[in-house]
Amino acid sequence: MSSNPSVLERKLIGILNAFEGEVDGVRGSAVADREGLPVVSGFREPFDLTAMTGMSTLAVESAQKVFDYIGLRGLRTIVFEGEDAKVLIYDLGGGQASFITVVRPDANMGLVKFRMALAARRLEEELGFTRPTPADPPHQARHLHTPSGQARQQIFQLRQFDLHLAVQR
Repeated sequence: MSSNPSVLERKLIGILNAFEGEVDGVRGSAVADREGLPVVSGFREPFDLTAMTGMSTLAVESAQKVFDYIGLRGLRTIVFEGEDAKVLIYDLGGGQASFITVVRPDANMGLVKFRMALAARRLEEELGFTRPTPADPPHQARHLHTPSGQARQQIFQLRQFDLHLAVQR
């Protein structure tokens, strides 16, 4: 991406910065689009960002299939726990994007999830996503409800000219 981030990019990075500053133990966070491509990133550590966002998208798809198979609705957060880190993936816009964070294993998970939910709402607002209402049928729960595809167009514009999409801090 260009060295001059757009207004939307700056807002998204600001949300990631605020989230990371509110929670001890966050090693980094990012937003990926529904294709698994990074939109913005706050990772300072040497993670393979494209691999992380792509794999996170696969995890969301797999978890959604499990939820569908056993008749559950409303998949929101996926957590992977390992010896040296935990990875949390939060659904944005009913499957239009993902908010990904990596935290130390000793991080306060209640606080991480609470702050992540608040940041996710702000990210959804900036991206123009709206959540489906509870009355929506289950088969519509992963579709975007935005006027004239505006949010999808904004994500496309963010990644239009460069496949190395992440805006690094």
